[in-house]
Amino acid sequence: MRFRWIIILLAILLSLFHLFKTAEGEEGYFSKELNIRYGLDLQGGIFMQLEVDTDDAVRQYIEEQAGSIKVNLETSDFKVGASTPFPAEKKILLKDVQAPKGEESAYEKIKDDYVNWTVNQTDEGITMSPKSGLISNVQEQAISQTVTKIQNRIDELGVTEPIITRALNSNRIILELAGADDVERVHNIVKEPGKLEWRMVHPGSTTALTEAELLAPYNGVAPEGTKIIRNISRPGQTAYSLVESVLLTASNIRDVYHSRDRNGMPAVGITLDRSGSEIFSKTTADNIGNNLAVVLDGKIISAPEIMAHLSDPRFIIQGNFTDREVGDMVVKIKSGSLPAEVRILEERVIGPTLGRDSIEQGAKAAALGIILVVIFMLVWYRRAGFYSVLALVLNLIFILGMLSAIGSVLTLPGIAGFILTIGMAVDANVLVFERIKEELKSGLSVVRAVDAGFKTAYVTIMDANITTFIAAFCLLLMGQGPIKGFAVMLMIGIVSSIFTAVFCSRTFFLAYLGNSKHKKVSIWPVFAKSPVE
Repeated sequence: MRFRWIIILLAILLSLFHLFKTAEGEEGYFSKELNIRYGLDLQGGIFMQLEVDTDDAVRQYIEEQAGSIKVNLETSDFKVGASTPFPAEKKILLKDVQAPKGEESAYEKIKDDYVNWTVNQTDEGITMSPKSGLISNVQEQAISQTVTKIQNRIDELGVTEPIITRALNSNRIILELAGADDVERVHNIVKEPGKLEWRMVHPGSTTALTEAELLAPYNGVAPEGTKIIRNISRPGQTAYSLVESVLLTASNIRDVYHSRDRNGMPAVGITLDRSGSEIFSKTTADNIGNNLAVVLDGKIISAPEIMAHLSDPRFIIQGNFTDREVGDMVVKIKSGSLPAEVRILEERVIGPTLGRDSIEQGAKAAALGIILVVIFMLVWYRRAGFYSVLALVLNLIFILGMLSAIGSVLTLPGIAGFILTIGMAVDANVLVFERIKEELKSGLSVVRAVDAGFKTAYVTIMDANITTFIAAFCLLLMGQGPIKGFAVMLMIGIVSSIFTAVFCSRTFFLAYLGNSKHKKVSIWPVFAKSPVE
């Protein structure tokens, strides 16, 4: 008996500890407020459903592999005339490939080395197409990396405990930012790729307002090896510049941070790694007087003139930036570029006032439900009902304690699940009490009737709750957003209800009947006479 009380006491203390412990970063051990996270629908904030363009990830992969395969072959002394990607057709064309003397044919070499690719010899050259398994791996990796990088970006924004989950077996991502209200900034953070490049501005190229004006000196055709990119480095003006191949990327950065220029204006601080520093040093030494463009997400954000040879790996990217713009650029560069395009499929902004109203209405509904259940149990089962009320109070403490312990979020559907578990907890007690009544009517003593009632009802209680738990688990796996909140609350409530109804209630009965003075138990309605008393 003592062991039972110890278990109940430990469960109460553990639940209260998690409910009132201070959040991370706060002073002291315990808080005056409940340590419960409120969901988007209760606290207000931003909800987004994103879609990762996995086809874009495959296109980028093929473009990257075209260069990589050429380099690998040339490293093995093969000669490759050209390696041209055809992303739309999901293939790479290798032209004029020649094997070194004494080696197998280029076709056989490529076929043996690239087993995840379909390799064919054609009149044009050697074609390579990724097999379905490789394509699936690229797509899956793109989704996983996107989730991780968006998580890192949101964490850098300082949003309190964001919820970022991938929809089951889907390329969609669910984003819930409780307390956030700056939709435009969230758009910028989750949608922009964060792809950073350094490119030399083509010698003789000027910043033009239109592409036609830019290409006029070249008879309307961009010189080979160049690319037209939007230039937004001038305030209030969108123009175009002609740039050459990529010199440096974000992969060459060792550190990126918020900095200031000589005038105290916000700037992006950069520290290059060893390889990047060597490239940067050589580039600035060979191109004094030319402009070096800094390209972020396909737009030139700065294009300063190289005034001298720069050997220091540390420098700043300056422009007409605000502190927020610099902060967002640092966040995107730190997390790395997204592996694929991200589209926003759905977006909702929930105001904090609506959230407070939801909390108040939910609290009123829960309180009303508890009061009605308590009145019914006390009137219909008297002392036994009082024990069920005690078990119900413990049930509430345990549910909230477990919710806090696992760090789950309380949502509006979660409150509905909370109210539902109250009824389920009482229902388990009703099954036990009605069974005890039947045993008393059959002539058993009070002690034996109580024992038989709990043992007989136990199987029914477990069957009902296990089937409900399975259904809730399926909701957890398949559901999204608030539906998951309902499923989590229901599962927690089921576990707690079984413990309080079967273990705690029985402990109360055993404690009462353990006293030799108590030979009877009041379990009949207040308006009915006991048929066995």
